[in-house]
Amino acid sequence: MNWALFFAFLSGAILGLMNVFDTYIVKLKVKNVIGFAMVSAFTNILFGIILALFLDWSNYSLSNYLFPIIAGLVMGIQLFFYYFMLSKHDASHAIGLFYIYPIIVAILSFLFLNEQLSFYGYIGMAFTLIGVLLLSGRMKKMKVNFAFWSLAIVIIGASLHEFFAKVAVNQINPWHGATINSIVMGWFAIVLLFKEKYRNGFKSEFKNVKLTFISELLTLAGILSIYLAMVGLPATIVSVVSVVQPLFVLFFEWVAFSFGIKIVKDINWKNKLFAIVMIIIGLILLYFNDII
Repeated sequence: MNWALFFAFLSGAILGLMNVFDTYIVKLKVKNVIGFAMVSAFTNILFGIILALFLDWSNYSLSNYLFPIIAGLVMGIQLFFYYFMLSKHDASHAIGLFYIYPIIVAILSFLFLNEQLSFYGYIGMAFTLIGVLLLSGRMKKMKVNFAFWSLAIVIIGASLHEFFAKVAVNQINPWHGATINSIVMGWFAIVLLFKEKYRNGFKSEFKNVKLTFISELLTLAGILSIYLAMVGLPATIVSVVSVVQPLFVLFFEWVAFSFGIKIVKDINWKNKLFAIVMIIIGLILLYFNDII
């Protein structure tokens, strides 16, 4: 069994479940999205520290921590702008464009890591990304003038995070890298506490800290899965496989809908069938790239 490919899929499933749970929280439980994001960031730090206590750090020097630190910092900035978009009325209409970030990962990996896919790999990448964009189903609603730079920062941030995660696993164990990533990502929230409006939001949402235990446990598991996948696969393939999150989101939304949790109005698989087929074909072609 190709465990790296398994962890790439697992990261998509975990982060997809996290997205559905976050949607449930934002729609039904939380009033101040940015304030809740800051509470979540502190929970990330807590989980990272707990995990760090179970790991042996004696074989590493400070220089080994550089790239996981950069990856964590980039992800912290990216998440802030992601939550900023969620706090805007029509921000979610452009979230589908977020899933083009594997293209940037592929370019960075080609230029700096000398990664090259086979012909099947690039075709599979194209099929998968087109399917994911169609599945998100929001591009036609996009308004160009709605915080465009925030979206650009989110896309570039996701790309740089996975690129630096790949560089990091060449120097440090993925468990250690993911731990540093998680802690540094959370510390970014401390900067926001210097502003009174964010401080007030943090205080008002701290009552929901228990919800962050589930959300951030999923976040840490998703990050760890990405790092474990990076050990045995090119960064480009990990990014493309893990970006099929919308497929898992659709499945988990259907499960929630079946249990009467109304975070979506309806689940229409028939209208999304073409996009799902595109994703499956793309993933099969990527698998061929991996074994050829």
